Amino acid sequence: MDYDYKITWSDHSLEDLSSILDYLSREWTPREVNRFQEKLFNRIEMIGKYPKLFRASKIKPELRRSVLSKQTSIFYFVRTEEKMISIVRLFDNRMDTTKF
Repeated sequence: MDYDYKITWSDHSLEDLSSILDYLSREWTPREVNRFQEKLFNRIEMIGKYPKLFRASKIKPELRRSVLSKQTSIFYFVRTEEKMISIVRLFDNRMDTTKF
């Protein structure tokens, strides 16, 4: 994948991803899990190319949120000077974001 910005994942975001994939593997078919992964990595690629495309958080303006699905959002920081994006959480939309 060719990004304009370097993508990094926080430990929390990797734990979130692992938990989501574990859950999906138990509850969904392999085809649906693959579809989720493809959708996620297509969105990460989009974020890498167009980091300011998605809305800034009302709580933390330096943080951006991309709603991936009804259930999941991607929270990330954009470091323009360094041309870096830090994925900080994959978040369950059913939870209270004010606690994030």
